Amino acid sequence: DLAKSSVFVDIILEDVNDNPPVFQEKFYETSLSEASVIGTSVLQVSATDADTGNNKVIFYQIVENKEKSSDYFTIDRDTGVISTARTLDHEETTQNKLTIRAVDGGVPALSSEVVVTVHVTDLNDNAPVYSQTVYEASVSEMAPREHFVTQVQASDADSSDAGKLEFSILDRKS
Repeated sequence: DLAKSSVFVDIILEDVNDNPPVFQEKFYETSLSEASVIGTSVLQVSATDADTGNNKVIFYQIVENKEKSSDYFTIDRDTGVISTARTLDHEETTQNKLTIRAVDGGVPALSSEVVVTVHVTDLNDNAPVYSQTVYEASVSEMAPREHFVTQVQASDADSSDAGKLEFSILDRKS
């Protein structure tokens, strides 16, 4: 007669970190006024990871670039919310391109990147500037009406004001 025994074996499968994070969008794009204060929320990026446990935990970071766009923004490493870190200036930069990296908690960690474009919209924050501080002209008292005397020139750094300057005479001196 053969002796029989039974053994129960628990097999624990451990997840291998074989899936990188995947962003929900191929790219992100938004517009933001140059009047936005520091700390203004820009947008939120989001990525998912098909792994389990720590391998699916995702952290976000801004990749530094030579254009220094990364200096103007911060990202919440847990939520993916991007905020302004400096005052924006439309006259200096009309758009910022950020590269955002999502990194998972695996060992070794896997990551993926996405581009976020932030368009900086113009605000009327620059006064017109004359090309000269003083204009002088002479005209004969015999000059007919509508006689050309001189021309003043001014410019405005705001793109929304380009070509829209209006001139008027505030004071007439004899």
